[in-house]
Amino acid sequence: MTRRIVLALTALLACDPGPPNPLEKRAAGREGERRAALLAVRPVEARGGPPRFTDAKLRDPMAATVFAERLADETVEPDERLALAEALPRCGGAWTEISLARLAIEKDAEVRAALVAGLQRADDAAVTLGVKAGLADAEAKVRKAAAELAGWKPAVSKELAAQLQAALADPAAEVRAMAVRAIGLTRDGAAFDAVARGLADVDADVRRESIRAVRRIDEARAAALPAMTALQTDPDARVQRAAKGE
Repeated sequence: MTRRIVLALTALLACDPGPPNPLEKRAAGREGERRAALLAVRPVEARGGPPRFTDAKLRDPMAATVFAERLADETVEPDERLALAEALPRCGGAWTEISLARLAIEKDAEVRAALVAGLQRADDAAVTLGVKAGLADAEAKVRKAAAELAGWKPAVSKELAAQLQAALADPAAEVRAMAVRAIGLTRDGAAFDAVARGLADVDADVRRESIRAVRRIDEARAAALPAMTALQTDPDARVQRAAKGE
């Protein structure tokens, strides 16, 4: 009997976690305080632009996760949700993975465009995923952001040459303009003819970007194009200046 009692007491003592560890309790309390502070921080009204988050608390390693939770709350005002998306690249933590995950499910096109634009600070692998997703988006503003993002990373533009050349036929002129710019920045001679077709585009911005792009790819070949001479008298003064090299 005594032996059974001893064994039972030993088992109980082994299962007893004992009093809470003061260090763990203090750490949990600090984590709760940090989380509460990140939930409470608000964007600041910017002169001549939308509100932005500027608080130093964004550097907290927990910031990206908490901001993602706030962004997932669709009851938050649109301006604040847009500011949250714009702030993610400045947040501590795994902001790149969070931005890409949110991009796949976000309903608001303005927010999707902000998420894509913010990937400028990411590595090439993340940029590639963002550009692919953005170029396939139903909204022109997101496709434009994706093409512009590609322009920041010529290596990505080369990898996604087929998608960007397809974007040269996009129904939205702003997408065509950014796509031709991104391709031009790669200086890829194989893309010269595709880019040169933009010299006859109905949109002035596309024509202007096409002039710059063909020159970046092959200055001598661009100068020999009859279209380059014709564009010096283009109805748009900006296109004229670009064609003249001014």
